[in-house]
Amino acid sequence: MLSSDLTMSQRSLPFAYMISVGNQSVLRMEDFIDVLCNKPEVKAIGLHIEGIKDISIFSEVALKALEAGVPIVALKTGSSKIGSELTVSHTASLSGSDDLFQALFERLGIIRVSNPVQLLETLKFLCVAGIPKGRRLVGLTCSGGGATLLADHAEKIGLEFTRPSKKTAKRLTRLLHYTATVSNPLDYTTPIWGIPDRVLPVFETMLTDPYDAAIFVQDYPPPELEESKPYYLNDAKSFIEASSKVRISSAICSTLPENMDQSTREMLVENGIAPMQGINEALEAISTSAWYFGRRESIRKNGIEKLRIKPLSGMPATGIVSTLIDEWEGKKHLQEIGLSVPEGYIADIAEVPELAEKIGFPVVVKMIGKNLAHKTDAGAIALNILSCEEVEKAVDRMKKDVENFDPTAVSEKFLVEKMLEKPTAELLVNVRTDSQFGMAMTLAAGGVLTELLTDAVTILLPTNRYELENALKSLKISKLFDGFRGGEMIDTEKLVMALIDLAEGVQNPTFGIKEIEINPLFIYKGKVCAVDVLMRVVNVTSGAVSSK
Repeated sequence: MLSSDLTMSQRSLPFAYMISVGNQSVLRMEDFIDVLCNKPEVKAIGLHIEGIKDISIFSEVALKALEAGVPIVALKTGSSKIGSELTVSHTASLSGSDDLFQALFERLGIIRVSNPVQLLETLKFLCVAGIPKGRRLVGLTCSGGGATLLADHAEKIGLEFTRPSKKTAKRLTRLLHYTATVSNPLDYTTPIWGIPDRVLPVFETMLTDPYDAAIFVQDYPPPELEESKPYYLNDAKSFIEASSKVRISSAICSTLPENMDQSTREMLVENGIAPMQGINEALEAISTSAWYFGRRESIRKNGIEKLRIKPLSGMPATGIVSTLIDEWEGKKHLQEIGLSVPEGYIADIAEVPELAEKIGFPVVVKMIGKNLAHKTDAGAIALNILSCEEVEKAVDRMKKDVENFDPTAVSEKFLVEKMLEKPTAELLVNVRTDSQFGMAMTLAAGGVLTELLTDAVTILLPTNRYELENALKSLKISKLFDGFRGGEMIDTEKLVMALIDLAEGVQNPTFGIKEIEINPLFIYKGKVCAVDVLMRVVNVTSGAVSSK
């Protein structure tokens, strides 16, 4: 069992409790979180999650822990295709899709890690060093290589090694050996190594500038080189003394995990310094801990109550039949919800040229049918048509192409719409209902970029403007929203309000929407428009209660 493996680790994580919950048939993970987050000896809670039985209760206790200031660090396994199959075979009733778990963790301020080592190192940093209040980091090494390793990985994960102030740099120049270069991370060089009278003033001076966390890279010698260890410990004690005066989260980190012996680790823990093993693991722990602090503060500011996930009342366990409706019907639903769609009309084949002329060229013509979910693949769409003659040719070509693609998909119904101007950006918006997580919204790069870019974020519903704004900012295409390379800046407020209208509309049982995908949603400077939509509505068989 993983729980047994963790207790045998050589990491000096100060365990208060180790609990294996098995298949959670009697007591669930949520029950233990509920109790443990109130215990004064518990500084953080680590979870190995295969699945969660009740998302609503889990969200309640996770937010309770957050309110109590007890971080939760989660290792969720079963995210790969094979891993998911193994999880299903072990605890079939518990597994859920990975993007929804990710959305859940982000919503609740839960730190997610990818492996057991990172789980232990993150918990160790939180429990021993505490929670940093930001991403400003000061680094100390007695090696140019160590300083480079720190700087390289910190940049990748958004930690900030800010330069020493002019006043600090001037003082450091006087204190350091002439071979040293004033920088952050700082290589204080071997000529003063192990000499407390030289090293302590350097460390104290370096830490006078405002930082949120401090890290000192130091690898300790093996037993056969024990005679040099006092010099290492001298510098470690200087770091302990200097960092204790500024009261920021601090860690001493070995480059290689095995290069920190147990006695050293225990000494550091006793002095409130996290003994971290591995540079990347240490920096990841600091980064995610700082993320936790920011997320916790924003949740408190915007209201914990808004993020509670309530059970899907009224959702029948059985008897739901979902039906894919055509684009015309879907767009009528969107208009009822309050979203804009292109000007258009539905027409029989003979009426298409006349309607195109009535709308005004250029137009878009689409064959409409329930078996035409992906019109581009079937050849069931023609763009930028400029005349009645082109309309007739396009309709004839469509019939032939769809016949070749799928004879059962051929339809005599066509949607004629005004061809829209090129937008500032295109977004894919999907809202779906999951029996375990409830409703979720996925935002991604839309149009032709959907399959080219891995650019998506999922949030759980209900949500609010703040959460939506943050979700949009996390997308790579969000640069387009800000006027990328001279483009128009969009009105983010209008986009957010359109997404809120959509989310509220889908949650309204009157519409009976099971899933909706808009791709693309055209985004302009002052408006948005749903250009294409796939929509499934639910029909509940006799005897079942109303569904949402």
